[in-house]
Amino acid sequence: MNRFKKSEEIPDYRTYHRILYQAEAALGSKEKIWPCKIFDRLLKGCVLCCASSWG
Repeated sequence: MNRFKKSEEIPDYRTYHRILYQAEAALGSKEKIWPCKIFDRLLKGCVLCCASSWG
């Protein structure tokens, strides 16, 4: 059985991508903020971010 309900406790990865885009824009950083590290912490190894267009 799944430990949690996806709709309730797993945030949509697109939400994090949007937040990361905003963070990069706000920081004006030329260095890419890779979401995979954040996903690994928040979603305990979720690879949705790595499978996305972020590469």
